[in-house]
Amino acid sequence: MPLNRSRSKKYLQACDFESLFIEELGWDRSTGATIPLPIADREFVVAAIAQKRGFTVFHCVLDRLPDRATSLKLERQLTAYSRSHLLVFSTEDKSAQVWLWVRQEQGKPLAPRLERYQQGKSGESLLQKLETLVIDFEEEEKLTLPEVNRRI
Repeated sequence: MPLNRSRSKKYLQACDFESLFIEELGWDRSTGATIPLPIADREFVVAAIAQKRGFTVFHCVLDRLPDRATSLKLERQLTAYSRSHLLVFSTEDKSAQVWLWVRQEQGKPLAPRLERYQQGKSGESLLQKLETLVIDFEEEEKLTLPEVNRRI
């Protein structure tokens, strides 16, 4: 099943990541658990919004996007709760997003990756990445966590 780019773009623009992952990418609902992550004198709250074979997508809504250093600190803290995850930050006004994941390849150092998206932009780069995350019904039975990690 190919990615429906039109609907996916609407979900991106609305910061409706749960619908994006569940309705368009074929992922499963998550527990909806929230996790507080303290950094310095501030507490960030992330919510689990979707999962597939133990790989969890988390979302964090903020008044403004965190800088790279803060994003990476949050990602490291989140690893204590979920080793395999994707973390999406979005602004309260839904004008900007940062997608953060860590590439995990055996024998290589962990490599953090960030993808930015701004309201009104095409989002083509992000949509191309999302295409690899589409899970077809026929794949479900044989899909494993290592395969989901590979796609990320």
